[in-house]
Amino acid sequence: MCGSGCGIEVQIEDNKLVRISGDKDNHINRGRICIKGSSAVTWLDSPERLRKPLKRTENGFVEIPLEQAMDEIADKIKELQEKYGKQSVAGWKGEGTGFDQNEALMRRFNNVIGSPNYFSNNTQCNNGRYVAFYLNYGCWPQADFRNTKLALFWGTNSPAAHSYWTQDLNEGREKGAKSIVIDVRYNEQARIADLFVPIKPGTDAVLGYCVINQMIERNLVN
Repeated sequence: MCGSGCGIEVQIEDNKLVRISGDKDNHINRGRICIKGSSAVTWLDSPERLRKPLKRTENGFVEIPLEQAMDEIADKIKELQEKYGKQSVAGWKGEGTGFDQNEALMRRFNNVIGSPNYFSNNTQCNNGRYVAFYLNYGCWPQADFRNTKLALFWGTNSPAAHSYWTQDLNEGREKGAKSIVIDVRYNEQARIADLFVPIKPGTDAVLGYCVINQMIERNLVN
């Protein structure tokens, strides 16, 4: 469900999943797991989960054969592209384990239909980080919260999204590490921070430019 790759243990009773917990032997999450991972047990067998192709009609949604669904989707794509151009159709990739593979398949599909318009959760979530990391480091670095002296969390809430970050930060705090949280709301991350900086929504860039300006004025940039 996410790219963190936390190890999990699952409990099966009568051939049915009843519990998901963290794997204590996994080096990433070391037994911890977020609510998103543990709650997966509730929607694996959810009665609202889609298990067959459904088509919306005047009488509501009705089941149709998979082959029919694929044919109708393909015909609709062709119709739209013939009427509005190839770029009128865009591809979207969701998140989840193996999402790099999903991205490759989605990009190949876009190439086949002749549209450059590809989107995903990474379009908003990772795009800025990817560009910044590769321009500055040439790679995707991993934060060493266990040995840092200062950790800055800007618009992220690790206890809810990346629980193992919190574990690592707590180890770092025992060695004297400090942390700063910049966010529009007082979240779980802010509760354990040494400094919480609340900002108004949409002002991240303003604060960022102010920080850059101070670094230049104080000659802190090489």
